[in-house]
Amino acid sequence: MKKIIIYEGIKCCSSGLCGPNPDQKLIEFNEAVNKLKEENIAVKRVNLSSHIDFFKKNKNVMQKIQEEGVQTLPITTVNNKIVQEKKYPSYEELKNL
Repeated sequence: MKKIIIYEGIKCCSSGLCGPNPDQKLIEFNEAVNKLKEENIAVKRVNLSSHIDFFKKNKNVMQKIQEEGVQTLPITTVNNKIVQEKKYPSYEELKNL
């Protein structure tokens, strides 16, 4: 079974609805993740501020952040291998990973 994890930067919430200017890309991504979960596809989102252990466990992600900085986030991994960085994947992209 595929293990999909999206490593995100520091965010106050995962929905994208926080603050005066909602982030439409984040809203769409959140909806895509929820849809995949309804289809029993395991997708996990981890935030740099509250899930640092996940970051530390993935040497590929940590190396990428050390080389390029946090602007490389979000990073999408499948079975701990980086498959996408610097943008949130769409529903179709996630489904086809």
